[in-house]
Amino acid sequence: MTKSEEFTDKRHEQRIAYSCISLPFLGIRLPDHIQFQFLLVDASASGVQIAIPDWVIEWDRFVDGEELRLCLPVTSGENTLETCRVTWQKDDQATNEQFVGLVQLKKSFSEPIFKIDEFGMIELSNSGLETRSLVLRLLKDSAVLKRGVLIYLEHFLPYFSRIARDFQHYDEIRGFMLEDTLKLVKSKIKQLEDLHGRFVEGFADNSLATTDVDMNSLRDLYRSEVSNALFKMTFPDQLLLNYIEEIKNLELRLFTNYNALVTLYSMALEESLG
Repeated sequence: MTKSEEFTDKRHEQRIAYSCISLPFLGIRLPDHIQFQFLLVDASASGVQIAIPDWVIEWDRFVDGEELRLCLPVTSGENTLETCRVTWQKDDQATNEQFVGLVQLKKSFSEPIFKIDEFGMIELSNSGLETRSLVLRLLKDSAVLKRGVLIYLEHFLPYFSRIARDFQHYDEIRGFMLEDTLKLVKSKIKQLEDLHGRFVEGFADNSLATTDVDMNSLRDLYRSEVSNALFKMTFPDQLLLNYIEEIKNLELRLFTNYNALVTLYSMALEESLG
């Protein structure tokens, strides 16, 4: 019996295949905070299966037993599809996808917005919630979170300047890793605020699926600007490492917001194709 078959046998509860239009979500591998894209395949009360498509290049093969944050504000049964541990992996030669089996860990860091019904479709946990108000809230909160990243980086810069003037290549490090990163974060904040403003003014039917929002461009706004490994290697000072850790905590919330927007987009597409 293969490892994947062994795990499948252990999931005696019903596995619900994800039936919505499948768009890539963003996840993070802990503890190194490497980000990756994935597709949701199925979920059950104790486990979840994801797929890594062949076109995803920004990831490393997972290690059995390591923890992943899927950052999905979605419930399946009583558990939230948020934090999981890798149980098995297998490659599909026909589709060039890698399938990963995960056991859900009973942790919840955010209020679930969605739930998977018995047919594998996504629906809002609160049926009275208006989609437009949810989109506005997610975009506004994302801009605030990115501004939080900016604040930590702005504290980072003068402190680094005081302790590191004798570093070799100080000017290059300051320019490339700090000043350029600050500019990028500021640009993303402006784009998120502009997008929020466009929704405030109103689209035709307040649906993400009927707007000119490009989901690839939107994903870029949510990606991390701070390489965990590179920054920790370059800036070993403990206070600076604390700043990096706080930035990574904000990024987890940003990824959750992005995945919520992707879910809303999928739901809107399903409805439009109705």
